[in-house]
Amino acid sequence: MNIYDVAKQAGVSTTTVSRVMNGSDKVSEKTMNKVRKVMAELNYAPSQIAVGLATNSTKTIGVMLPDVRDIFHATVAFLIERKMSKRGYNCILCNTSEEDRNEVDYLNSLYGKKVDGIILVGSSYHKKSIDEAYDQWEKKIPLVLINALSTTGTASVICDEKDGMMQALAHLKKRGKKHPVFVRETADRQKRSSVTKANGFTEAYKEIFGAGEAKIYSCQPNKEEYSRLLEEIHKEAADAVLFTNDMSCAVFLKSMEAKGLKAPDDYALIGFNNSSISDITTPALTTIDHHVDAHCEKAIEKIYQMIQGKAVEKVTYIRPDLVIKETT
Repeated sequence: MNIYDVAKQAGVSTTTVSRVMNGSDKVSEKTMNKVRKVMAELNYAPSQIAVGLATNSTKTIGVMLPDVRDIFHATVAFLIERKMSKRGYNCILCNTSEEDRNEVDYLNSLYGKKVDGIILVGSSYHKKSIDEAYDQWEKKIPLVLINALSTTGTASVICDEKDGMMQALAHLKKRGKKHPVFVRETADRQKRSSVTKANGFTEAYKEIFGAGEAKIYSCQPNKEEYSRLLEEIHKEAADAVLFTNDMSCAVFLKSMEAKGLKAPDDYALIGFNNSSISDITTPALTTIDHHVDAHCEKAIEKIYQMIQGKAVEKVTYIRPDLVIKETT
């Protein structure tokens, strides 16, 4: 069984069959469905190696992320796979951890597999060790970063975290709050996004609340550490707490409950990402929606254009939105 048999039974040219297999937009939906139906009836599966050699494209994208267990990373990986599939592409998922050697090894491996492009997901790819490699790799293959920036100008899609903090603090002020504080991870666990959120909080605090110092705390997101933190922020007369992500916010809420405290009565709470976690706590967490879907759409649009040899905007910022729920 070969492409000529498919073309003959479908009543089209071999060129049309080839275009259908390559996901070309030059074929009408009606013709595409007819050819695919014949391919299914004949149980015809073209050799991907042969197709790749003929078209200089494997119709495959590499997706690198540091930890597939992370809600944000898992959601992005799922969305990219679904969206790329609609464009006729397969995805190879690489769980790199945060080891420098793993990240470089996976870049080498994906390039060796002749993928058409690579999308790197997460702030972990915003560090000097891998940042220095981008300039070299961009000359070989299209690269797009999600939630990371590079010094070499690698194409990236990133959340405007400062804008999110501005929205959050403006909302807290309307609610009559006077002393919000920000909580982030300890220095050894901080990534680009947590640093940017903290800087955004500082700038937003100065602009919205004016006088006073923007208080930022760093600690591990567990009940023991947060129990100690509650004592510290009580001394500071804080009345609202913002976090780098929803998980940390949820753990803090549990620590409050253990001390008989309630949100938003004792402390208003705001998470970040608008993940499923924000809806399963009681009360539901007010959070900043990162708009993961929009990040994926933009990243895919960039990688697709780059594969076609087109120029793209280097950095695209996605504006987040405050989602008001029950903890403010």
